[in-house]
Amino acid sequence: SFEYFPPRTEEGVAKLHGVIAEMVKQKPMFMDFTWGAGGSTSDLTLDLSKKSQEQHGVMVNMHLTCTNQSKEVCDAGLAGAKEAGICNIVALRGDPPKGQDR
Repeated sequence: SFEYFPPRTEEGVAKLHGVIAEMVKQKPMFMDFTWGAGGSTSDLTLDLSKKSQEQHGVMVNMHLTCTNQSKEVCDAGLAGAKEAGICNIVALRGDPPKGQDR
C-alpha cells in the first residue's frame, strides 16, 4: 500500500496524480489518503480518493480524523465517500491541538 498527504497546491495535485499513475503499476492492494487536522484537507482528501478510484482504478482507504472539527464536516466526508463508492474509511480519533485535552 501507499499513503499520500494532500498537496497544498493545484500543481502538487497534478504531480500527485502522475505519481499515482506510476505507483499503480506496482499493484498495491490499496492507497491511503490522509485527512488534515480539523478537516483542513477534507474536500481535497475526498476528491483525491474519488479520482484515484475513477482514474487509476485503485482501491482507496480514505482517512477521516474525527477530532477538532464539527460533526457536519465528518458527516459531509462520510456522505461524499458513500456517494463516490468509497467503502474503506480509516476513522481516526486524532490528536487534540497542543494544550487541549480533547
